[in-house]
Amino acid sequence: MGEFVNTHIVDTFLLSGKTIQGSVSSPWFGPVKNWKHLKWDSLFNNAGNTAQHYFDIFGKDVNENEYYLGSVYNSKDTSLSFINASVFPRLKITMNNIDEQKALPNQLKFWMLTADNYPEGALSPNLLFQCADTLTTKDTLQFRVAFKNISHVSFDSIAVNLTITDVNGNLHVYSNLINGARIKPLISGDTAIIYYNIPMTNFAGTNQVMLEVNPDNDQPEQFHFNNVLYKNIYVIDPVCPGSTISFSVTATTNAVQWQVDTGSGFTDIINNTVYSGVQTNTLSINNAPTGIAGYKYRCIITGSNSVAYSEVYILKFTAIWNGTVSTAWEDNGNWDCGILPDEHTDVIIRNAAPNYPLINSNASCRSLTASELSSITVIAGFNLLITGK
Repeated sequence: MGEFVNTHIVDTFLLSGKTIQGSVSSPWFGPVKNWKHLKWDSLFNNAGNTAQHYFDIFGKDVNENEYYLGSVYNSKDTSLSFINASVFPRLKITMNNIDEQKALPNQLKFWMLTADNYPEGALSPNLLFQCADTLTTKDTLQFRVAFKNISHVSFDSIAVNLTITDVNGNLHVYSNLINGARIKPLISGDTAIIYYNIPMTNFAGTNQVMLEVNPDNDQPEQFHFNNVLYKNIYVIDPVCPGSTISFSVTATTNAVQWQVDTGSGFTDIINNTVYSGVQTNTLSINNAPTGIAGYKYRCIITGSNSVAYSEVYILKFTAIWNGTVSTAWEDNGNWDCGILPDEHTDVIIRNAAPNYPLINSNASCRSLTASELSSITVIAGFNLLITGK
């Protein structure tokens, strides 16, 4: 119909209809010690209801294989004693509905599986969590976190692992607590404190801390996702002004050349009173002055058919307050390096120092990091300038 013989009408029509059957499935439940009952009920008495409904029971074995185990048609309280929980530690229920007349599904009031459960615990940083973001190689990591039994079933003594992945990808695993001790047994609602004190001497750079409670399902537990905690920490390797500093690359027979970027791009370094070893695997910066703080260094390795670049090293100077002499910021003896910080120096004030700094003059530093519970006081009339450069 239309102007041409091949003209036709195109339109979209909405045709109403009903689906007469469907299903809904529960999540997987378990693991448990023993399965007891499947219980369910409807919201109303289903008078005049033309729907047919029944429940399929599926099991998942220890190898994660799924099996159909049986169906329940009318009973609202069905014993599951025929299911061995050691073979099928997890179950899932599917309710199937068919109503060819009214297309109305059964309206559940509830459905549940009862069982003898395993315990369930969770890391609880809301109760206690302590782990510094930034440390130095002279510090000790003081890691603290709470773990709580949130179930009605008691835990036996609990295994725990803490793993630190260092800047080179090496794993440092600390099994259990001090002297290999496990977390104490926890009754329902009880809490334990997990604690580690780990010297940071060999952890310069960025590290990832991972804590895992009950690793490898050491004892059966309902869930594991809430037993794992990750935390990144940065460990500073303090460099004192005026010291000799070295940057190294892996030994090679290829030609090497160290470069420096003072803010305008990388250029080759030549040997002089400050730099030595500029064409060797190790660059030395002698009696490094604070004025070169922030300089970037890299090494070019040139082969017969290739050019490779090392990672970029950024020179920073750090002054750590020890407070062993007095409260005077201006006293060299109160600083680990024995030198007062200047506008190019990062300052760290750690807690538990015998004295905390009192600034009685105009002072400066590049940055200031103060640990929790530490303090720093500037006397009225004086300033502490933080340059950030």
